[in-house]
Amino acid sequence: MSEDGHDRGQQAALTEARVASKLGVTYFLESNMGDMGDIFNSFRDAKKELRRKYGQPCSMCVKLLPKANPSILLPGQRCRIHNYRDPRPESIIPPEE
Repeated sequence: MSEDGHDRGQQAALTEARVASKLGVTYFLESNMGDMGDIFNSFRDAKKELRRKYGQPCSMCVKLLPKANPSILLPGQRCRIHNYRDPRPESIIPPEE
């Protein structure tokens, strides 16, 4: 148990709910395991939509690896290959659409 009275599973579920609400995905924490596939699919689809709408190619990938597909970065996200961080503020993405 942590200091706020939640165990690790509950904390993970609450963190997942916060991330999902930022991405605009709605679901209930009390869902059963049969719904988990649908929840993860909607979460993945929402993330793809964010990348399609707000993502930009990593400028270092484009510059240093011109023949490779560049990493697509959301505002404030770091490129895993070059450690380049997208300088755009995260406030570009509205909280919910």
